[in-house]
Amino acid sequence: MVRRSLVWGLLIAVTGAYGARAADLGQPTEVPASPPQPQIYQAVSQPAVGPPPQPASQGQPRFADDPAGYLFYPFKLSSKPALKQSIFVFGGFMSETDIWSTAVFNLTRTRERRHYDNNIAGIAYQKDLFELNGGLKYGFEVGVADRFGHYQTCCTTIVYSNSMLNSFEFWGGLTMRYQAVNLFNMAYLSPGVVFGLSYITSPIGQEGLHQLPGGSTKLLFYLAFEGALAFPNWPDTEVVLRLHHRSGAFGTLGAMHEGNNANTIGIRQRF
Repeated sequence: MVRRSLVWGLLIAVTGAYGARAADLGQPTEVPASPPQPQIYQAVSQPAVGPPPQPASQGQPRFADDPAGYLFYPFKLSSKPALKQSIFVFGGFMSETDIWSTAVFNLTRTRERRHYDNNIAGIAYQKDLFELNGGLKYGFEVGVADRFGHYQTCCTTIVYSNSMLNSFEFWGGLTMRYQAVNLFNMAYLSPGVVFGLSYITSPIGQEGLHQLPGGSTKLLFYLAFEGALAFPNWPDTEVVLRLHHRSGAFGTLGAMHEGNNANTIGIRQRF
């Protein structure tokens, strides 16, 4: 009896210890909480509020720092010139009036007689040589034209020919043009001038009337004033209106006061 009681007591003790161990294993294990970590914030710089940046002055001096340099800056050679070549094809009407009347298309003259007699068509090559900071470009031009029509002389005294008359003209000279006046971002206007010498094969129109005794109309001064219009989509293609003028400069050349003038229009392609 005593032995059986000891066995039962030992079994009860072992069973109780095992149950308590199983209960402990069934409970979740508590993990100590880690201390809170400090939050790190990154500062973001905000753009400063103010007027937009201004374009660079491209090396132009300020008047306060260099008055002489400021005044002469537009007349100095450009460090980044945009020099081009061009071909100009044109046609128009020869005028028997002076250069000033021809410049306004003879609108100031009465219609009692003819103001345009023969025609002219030609081609010219132009090349820029250098450019100033102010936008002026200098170069040269050479050209050739056919002056044709039926009026051998005109128009105070008219000598009319039933056959077509031709007089060829060759000229060369220095050019000056400004590139370019912005017309409300819709078009660009480039005024220009050409000055040089002009040679013809034979007189035609008013040149036969204005030649003084002992003179020759073949070699005279050449002068042209023009306005070239280009558009933003075709900046290198220009519509050109030109006043074409030959002159003896009051008898300096050819014993001539004034040679032929012409109003012309054409297309110039720059490249």
